[in-house]
Amino acid sequence: MPNITKHKIDSVFFHYCNHFYGPHGIYPLTHQTGHSLKVNDLARAIRIRLQNQNVETYYDSLDRENVRDILINEFGYIFPGES
Repeated sequence: MPNITKHKIDSVFFHYCNHFYGPHGIYPLTHQTGHSLKVNDLARAIRIRLQNQNVETYYDSLDRENVRDILINEFGYIFPGES
């Protein structure tokens, strides 16, 4: 079995979330000010999610949706089709 580091897993999870919510994603998030999702904001939201020791992390769709909720509730992003 290959040695997979936490950094590699976090990197894959970052790209997974960006694939959904980034500027060219399936559900691109837009900030209240009109700009698309910033890489730094996504990284910060992931860090917040991963630091939550009260919830097990599986790097799956539930974790991705938790990151989305952090971006919406704490960073001021808007889900497509909502205002």
